[in-house]
Amino acid sequence: MPTTVISKSNRLITELNPRSSVPESYRLLKANIEYSSSEETAKCILVTSMQSESSKAITISNLAIVYALEGKSVLVIDADLYEPSLDQVFSSNGLGLSNVLDGHNLPNDVISETHISNISFVSTGQVSLNSFGHFTSERMRDFLSVVKSQFDIVLITSPPVLDATEASVISALCDGTVLVIEHAKVKREAAQKAISQLNKTKCRLLGAVLVNAPVKKKTKN
Repeated sequence: MPTTVISKSNRLITELNPRSSVPESYRLLKANIEYSSSEETAKCILVTSMQSESSKAITISNLAIVYALEGKSVLVIDADLYEPSLDQVFSSNGLGLSNVLDGHNLPNDVISETHISNISFVSTGQVSLNSFGHFTSERMRDFLSVVKSQFDIVLITSPPVLDATEASVISALCDGTVLVIEHAKVKREAAQKAISQLNKTKCRLLGAVLVNAPVKKKTKN
């Protein structure tokens, strides 16, 4: 399982110098995903973590931008109904995934255009107690089938693997999963437990992202 190391940054690629190390790290992440899924293209990818933190949101957002800059149509879905974070990055029309899962709206009703070309967004929407139980229903499967037919790449974020079962459920519906690991905050045992839990769903682990890792200073010869 390839691991991509990304130094600390809470900014989007569009706000950074394109020649800096951070954008290059996300391009490497995309390349690693494509390499890991070379036998069968991963079109629907879950980006999840082991604990609640902002790195998951910035990781999936920058990964979406990398795909979009190559001309791919990208849909980003916030499926973390417990602690939504992507609405701080992308704007929505007020509707979202929960509205579809609860049967109140159709998939196209909840898709919003964003300020970044080629990227669309589905927020968590108006969450109800019933919304959580619908991840295992045909509505979630049908929703993903519809959006996969409309976009080149679908990126989904979920609750942390070790905090909620939804991550494992969603991973089983996706073509592949990327696990975000916070440097110096996650113990090896916790990482192994998260990987083991995902493997039980027989999901494809495409790789891991080690975020907020310290930048190694180049030594002079």
